[in-house]
Amino acid sequence: MTLHIFNKPSAFETCRSIIMSDDAVIFIEDGTYCLLGRDLSLPTARIQVLAADVQSRGLEKRIHSSIPRISYEALVLSCCDANSISSWF
Repeated sequence: MTLHIFNKPSAFETCRSIIMSDDAVIFIEDGTYCLLGRDLSLPTARIQVLAADVQSRGLEKRIHSSIPRISYEALVLSCCDANSISSWF
């Protein structure tokens, strides 16, 4: 499983086609804007967002509640659990 970390919408749009069904995706920083009212059309159901970045951008009520918010600690654990990590900046 590859963990894909996106920190901005342009990186997500450029690299989204390489995400596989067994991969995981975490949106951080300005990447959180990717989750605003869009159909992500990703082959994986493992999509998460960093809670601190959602909160700091005032997006708590604008990102669907079905997207799990994670802590920094959970982000680190996800990195440890992944076979490989691709950070898209």
